Amino acid sequence: IQRDRPALFIELIDANLRENGSSARQLMDRLLAWGYRVCEAISGRDVGREDLTGCSMDIVCRPA
Repeated sequence: IQRDRPALFIELIDANLRENGSSARQLMDRLLAWGYRVCEAISGRDVGREDLTGCSMDIVCRPA
């Protein structure tokens, strides 16, 4: 992902990530650190530094 920087479509569900030892915040921080712009798939609004606790949404990630 870091090398090729593809566009990504991700089903971001905090509860599922927490069950597997991570969180939506950790994944979002990684995507932002890799230089991705992250938007909610339906509304197109930017998702970034907001509280993602308990979130369940589809996101589109594109290299910034």
